[in-house]
Amino acid sequence: MNTRRITRIAMFIALLVIGSQVVIPLGVVPFTLQTFVVYLIAYLLDPKDAFITVLIYMFMGLMGLPVFAGWGGGPHSIASPSFGFIIGFSIATTVGSILIRTNTDNALWKHLIVGVVTSTVLNILGLAYMYGYFNIYLKAGESIGQILAWGFTPFIIGDAVKIFAASVIAHRLRKIPSFKL
Repeated sequence: MNTRRITRIAMFIALLVIGSQVVIPLGVVPFTLQTFVVYLIAYLLDPKDAFITVLIYMFMGLMGLPVFAGWGGGPHSIASPSFGFIIGFSIATTVGSILIRTNTDNALWKHLIVGVVTSTVLNILGLAYMYGYFNIYLKAGESIGQILAWGFTPFIIGDAVKIFAASVIAHRLRKIPSFKL
């Protein structure tokens, strides 16, 4: 692994940590800027580096470093209803990164579509984990509708704004001839 690649990964891990500390509590799942960084990772890193970046971030948090939302961390984080979204970051960024690499003409609308796909993958994984957390782990008997009300519906507008902002930033960065992440 070369210095440039290590620096990219470290930079995006730092951005994930910073983004996770911008927290607006909304109930079961807080609103953070983590997903904004997840979209940037998908757009700007190759699939392998995207996966490694998020995996290192997740393991840092599970080892007890306070990198998750609200300075959280530790192995007990797994027993959180929103931990599925953190697991989903690695898969969603990898899928998004693979898809954006097919965007050879760097069209903004393609960035937006990849953002929606990345968000969809992330939400499917995060919401499935949340459903299992409440219905298998806690045996609370929560409906799919309730899970969506907690983990999806309040975030639709914010995610759309984050996808748009990350798409515009990545689209412009990728237009710069000397820009190479």
